[in-house]
This record gives sequence, C-alpha cells and structure tokens, in this order.
Amino acid sequence: MKRLLLLSCILAGAVLSNYSYADGGVSIHATRIIYPLTAKQSSVSVVNSSGADSYLIQSWVEDPLGHKSSDFIVTPPLYVSGPHNENTLRVMLMNTNLPNNKESLYYFVVKAIPGEKENAGNESGKVLKIAAASRIKLFVRPESLLGPDGESISHLKFHLQGNCVQISNQTPYYFTLTKISIGGYQLKDVMVPPQSSVSEQFSTTTEGQVTFHVITDFGSVSKSYTASLSK
Repeated sequence: MKRLLLLSCILAGAVLSNYSYADGGVSIHATRIIYPLTAKQSSVSVVNSSGADSYLIQSWVEDPLGHKSSDFIVTPPLYVSGPHNENTLRVMLMNTNLPNNKESLYYFVVKAIPGEKENAGNESGKVLKIAAASRIKLFVRPESLLGPDGESISHLKFHLQGNCVQISNQTPYYFTLTKISIGGYQLKDVMVPPQSSVSEQFSTTTEGQVTFHVITDFGSVSKSYTASLSK
C-alpha cells in the first residue's frame, strides 16, 4: 500500500519532472506533446527501465473530458515492453477540422500492465497485477502560432470578483500557472484555456501585485512574472 501511495504522488507531480511515469519501470520521455496542426504525425518515446519486468503497454488519446478520442490514432496501440526496452510511438491527428486560430487540448495516455510472475509464497501460484496509467497533455497548435512568449504571457489579466480571483487569457494559447502568489497568499496551480477565463478562491479583497510562473513547452517552470490585481 505504501508503494501505491508513493506512485500516486509521483503521478501527481509528473508535470514538474523530466519524465511522466506510468508504473515503477515505465516512463514517457515527455511531460507534454506539442502537435503542429498540419503535421502528419508526432513521436513520443516510452521506456521500460526495469531490468527484470515486462509490461503490456496500451496507448490512446483522450479529449478534455477523459473520453477516448477518435481524433487521433496511436501506433502501436498495444505491445509488450520487455526489460530495458524503448519504443517510439507515433501519434497521428485524423481530425482536420480543429480551430486554426487557437490551441486545442487533448491527453496522451499510456497504461502499463505488469506481466505475470510465479510467486513461490502463494499456493495458487498467482499474484495480484495492478495496471497504472500516465496521462500527459497534448496541445494541437496551428502553424501560425509560434508559441507563447513573454509578450503573450503579459496579456494574462487578474481581477478581483468578491472572494475570487478571475484569471483571463485572451491569447490563443493554453497557460498552466504555478507558484501563484498575491500578497504572500498562495493560489493553487491552474490551467487557463485560450480566449477564456477561470476563477480561483481568494481569502482577501486587497489589490496588489500577482507573482506567478508558467509551465513551458518543455515542461519546465518559467521565470517569475508579475501582473496587477485589479477590481
């Protein structure tokens, strides 16, 4: 049980690490995928770093609501990954009707199912198998968008509305904000969709400066940015 709790913590923090883990020995060598809208395919590497265990690997793409999406196909969708095995998976966009003026969000999912082992301490010769899944963001980006920069980040606006802070994003990019601080008060991490806004609970109505970071295309934490908090 302790090992399962530890794995859950690793999965929750995957966005801030170099790799995203599906199981103790299986990892995706990315924390997000940036897919050019007109590209024929994108590649992502999945590695089994275990020296002894094999896994059945199943991969697919989900929409923001967590439903499997037919907008993408992944090849191979199912394969066996032996010890110290690395496979390159191809992700291919099938839907040509996505917006060409802003990013679209999906999730790339890898599920690792451990292979069976004989257990000498178990009379039945069977052991419990637990499948674990890793889920990373997949952004479809139109070719006309060169990627977020300091200027686009400066267009994020913060407004006080009662006991909430509204974060408005009028850019064509998804922004994941982290380490958000207002007068020493910390807000939880939040993703703001393009041309949209989200609201977060806030314990004071004091105006002031907002300090925050964003998660970059490479999954790293950016430098610190500041913005005004207005009513």
